[in-house]
Amino acid sequence: MTFAAGFATAATAATAATAATAAVVMACSGSYGIAATTVPDDGATTAPDTALPDASAATDADAYDGAPLPPAQPCKSGVFDAPKPLVVAGDPSPTAITLSADELTAVVAIPAPGAMITRLYLATRPTTGASFSNLSPLPGPTTSDTMATDEAPALSADGLELVFASDRGQRGSSRLLRTIRGSAASAFKEASDALAIGRSGSTTEPFLAMSGSLYFTTSGSLRSFQVARKVGDAYELPTALMVTDHPSAAHPVLSADERTLYFSSANAAAVEDIYVATRSSMTEAAFAGATRLDGISTAGRDRPQWISPDGCRLYFTTDVGGATRVYVASR
Repeated sequence: MTFAAGFATAATAATAATAATAAVVMACSGSYGIAATTVPDDGATTAPDTALPDASAATDADAYDGAPLPPAQPCKSGVFDAPKPLVVAGDPSPTAITLSADELTAVVAIPAPGAMITRLYLATRPTTGASFSNLSPLPGPTTSDTMATDEAPALSADGLELVFASDRGQRGSSRLLRTIRGSAASAFKEASDALAIGRSGSTTEPFLAMSGSLYFTTSGSLRSFQVARKVGDAYELPTALMVTDHPSAAHPVLSADERTLYFSSANAAAVEDIYVATRSSMTEAAFAGATRLDGISTAGRDRPQWISPDGCRLYFTTDVGGATRVYVASR
């Protein structure tokens, strides 16, 4: 498997994908193919980790330069190309990112200088081939708790709703907060609890699906995925989801039809890699057939963040090499 300049060369063979996963995971063929390998729960795998280019030195020319594709148009390939660094306002080491459906607006979580907290910022770009710039503190959902951490943002497809995790007023655990705005040009309103339910642990890592459903992770006596369907302007009581053979699954990212799940899972060495699993319908409670995305997974902590509505571009973060950076793999 041949990567562009700055990438390590790696060759891997993949088995033919099943009919249920063929649109997501395909056998490696030609240059820039990324294979997916089924991995036991203990994390054992013979596939080498991927070496990524140094995002801190990236420029617009190095960054993702794919042209936007309409949702009805298929991807150019069923296999993800080599990941490229995504430049975010000079690359200030964002720990998380979420995008609007047109990929021109992003909300990023960035560590505050000199403090062990993160803040949310809004960034824009004119085209999908450009870097994100115009970085500014997210207007609207402010807090008087100056040492609170706001992280893991999830933006709705139209960019008018934002859900994020925060420890405002409750150190040691996080909850999901929700804020809305009337238009893309207006500020978000004050944030409030996204889920009107009691909690025995933290709720974090939200993802807003195209349907409006809210996926997230809970951590308490047992870590699990949950989904809360949206009815009107509120969410129903969440129900549990599971990923076969991956009880430590985290950071859920769903395809537009909610049948394909990208997630991170830690192996025996506590290293997080990116996996993909499927289910037959959006109402099924279990995802199965999980495979590791070898060409995306590195020796660091790799976490999926967002996927384009057409399924052609996967955004993820990794801390390989030290600071956390954002990358995008297209197909």
